[in-house]
Amino acid sequence: MLTDTQIMTMAIAIIVPTAAVIYSRSSATDMNKRIDDTNRRIDDRTGEIKDLMKAEFAALRAEMKSLRENMEAQLKMHVLEYHK
Repeated sequence: MLTDTQIMTMAIAIIVPTAAVIYSRSSATDMNKRIDDTNRRIDDRTGEIKDLMKAEFAALRAEMKSLRENMEAQLKMHVLEYHK
């Protein structure tokens, strides 16, 4: 027959590792969820930055085109005025 101390020792020997496994699984699940959420936020932010960069480059391209056209017009005026 087992004594109360032996039964208590066996119960602790079973319950503690079982609880640790259950806790670690839930922690791993929580960690995976947090990692997935972080990755999703990074992807969203990357998309926002990508859209912003496209808009900035489009504006820069338009400004550069305008400057080039202005320079071409000034060059034509110069040629007409000084290189007849």
